Amino acid sequence: KIRIFDLGRKKAKVDEFPLCGHMVSDEYEQLSSEALEAARICANKYMVKSCGKDGFHIRVRLHPFHVIRINKMLSCAGADR
Repeated sequence: KIRIFDLGRKKAKVDEFPLCGHMVSDEYEQLSSEALEAARICANKYMVKSCGKDGFHIRVRLHPFHVIRINKMLSCAGADR
């Protein structure tokens, strides 16, 4: 579940970072909170490696309002009784 929505230097002014990048999905599908968390972690690792710890600010503007539930089934022997 995604809990952190702001990363990097959060108190930076607007003028300090001249560029803005957006990550947009090409498909019209539902994204799970686990997929958003994985994308946040991957983007954070890449930006820390490229720009340093205080050289960027990332904000996740998407909130997972739909909870996608996965029905876990027992698959061991004797589970059908």
